[in-house]
Amino acid sequence: MNQSPQRALFGLRARLTWRRYSSQKGRLLVAILVIVIFLPMILGLAFATWVGYSHLPDPWPFQLLGGVLVVMWLIWITVPILLAPINDDIDLERLLIYPLRPRALALSSVLGTVFDYTTYLTWPLFIAALVAFASWP
Repeated sequence: MNQSPQRALFGLRARLTWRRYSSQKGRLLVAILVIVIFLPMILGLAFATWVGYSHLPDPWPFQLLGGVLVVMWLIWITVPILLAPINDDIDLERLLIYPLRPRALALSSVLGTVFDYTTYLTWPLFIAALVAFASWP
């Protein structure tokens, strides 16, 4: 499979994100505040959930995982509304005129979420669950 369309679309998404933050200093300030305030809280919460997954008796790690997944869903839903009301993503309609396969467009759209706030706030919780349940018998 040819990787150049995905690289080009990923680079386009990175440039759009860079321009969004460089042209609007308020967004850059909000991003720094999110990193300074919320990232340590999420990392602490991820560590606490990992301890819960690893040390709670048998039915409770799965109950905790269900609660964490609900909280992550709420984060995924509310953070874009509260922190980034304007969607500056790639408009896939405009890219349909180029000779790109639909699979490449879909893959680049999914991989492009690496630049979203919700990704930064949910990855630590995913990684904590993955690490805790990877060694589960």
